Amino acid sequence: MEKKVITQVRKYLYSYRIISKYVAGIVLTGNEIKSLRNYQVSISEAYVLPQKKELYIINMHIATYKCSYVIESTHSAEKKRKLLLKKREINKLVNVMKAKKYVLIPLQLFISSKGWAKLEIALAQHLRKHQIRKKEQEKDFLPEEFY
Repeated sequence: MEKKVITQVRKYLYSYRIISKYVAGIVLTGNEIKSLRNYQVSISEAYVLPQKKELYIINMHIATYKCSYVIESTHSAEKKRKLLLKKREINKLVNVMKAKKYVLIPLQLFISSKGWAKLEIALAQHLRKHQIRKKEQEKDFLPEEFY
């Protein structure tokens, strides 16, 4: 069984230059994973922030599972969720983010071959407007066979 892509964000590929990619696990409850498997999730407005030597994804919207017994008031669709990475990976990412003013962006949410929910995050640099224009011009000069 291959990985099953739930959702991905392409808008970041336009305005960011990707430095490196990482795959992180996510801490979810049972109802959240069921909603995720039903494609009731959105990461288009989400972002990743370090807090207390841990990484959290914020504004990832997971809808309430329709068959759950969880009371609506206790379920928060956009709460912050902890990302699971090794300590040395987190330390490396946080140090690079502080030193070079890079950001962590979510690219893709998927179910792994073992059935675990995973998030592909990228260490990226925000492009300025003139860099985006230059990137678009270079794209126009490439032959169609490269697409």
